[in-house]
Amino acid sequence: MSVDEHDGVSIDSRDIENAHIDVSDKSEILIPTSNFDDDDGKYGELILLGYNGSQDSRATVPLKRHRTKMALMRRKNGNGIKKGSVTQVNIAAKDAPAVLDKNRHVVSYSYGKNQTVLVEYVADPFKDMFQIGRSSEEQIDFTIVDTWLASGSQLSSSSGF
Repeated sequence: MSVDEHDGVSIDSRDIENAHIDVSDKSEILIPTSNFDDDDGKYGELILLGYNGSQDSRATVPLKRHRTKMALMRRKNGNGIKKGSVTQVNIAAKDAPAVLDKNRHVVSYSYGKNQTVLVEYVADPFKDMFQIGRSSEEQIDFTIVDTWLASGSQLSSSSGF
C-alpha cells in the first residue's frame, strides 16, 4: 500500500482503486494558483475510468467530448471564488437588496418568515476553478458523454406508438 502526501492531503492507493465519480451533476474543482516548482503550468490530469465510448463516432462529435484523459492547466487569470461577507437581515430573502442586485453573487439561507442569512461570494484571482459535467455548454471545461451517446446509438421505441 502506498500513501502519497501533498499539502496535508493523503491519498491511499486503495481509495483510488475504489473511487467512483458521479458526473451526473455539474461538479466543481478548485485548485490554488500558487507557485509551482515546474513551469509548465500543469496541475495534473483527470483520468475517466470505465468509459466505453466508441472510437468510431469521433468524426461526427468534437474530440473534446471523447477524451478519457484530461489535463488541468493553470489559467492565465484565475477564475475562482471565495466567501465574502456574511450578513443577517430581518427581511425575506426575496426582498433583500443584495439578492436583487444582479452584479453580486449572493446565497440566501432563510429561517423563519423574515429572518435571512446572506453569504456573498467574490472573485478570487488566486484560484482556478474547473467544471466537469454532461452539458456541452461553453463554460463546461470537461464534458463527459454517456457511452450510448458516444457510440452513436439511437434509442428506439418498440411499443409501436
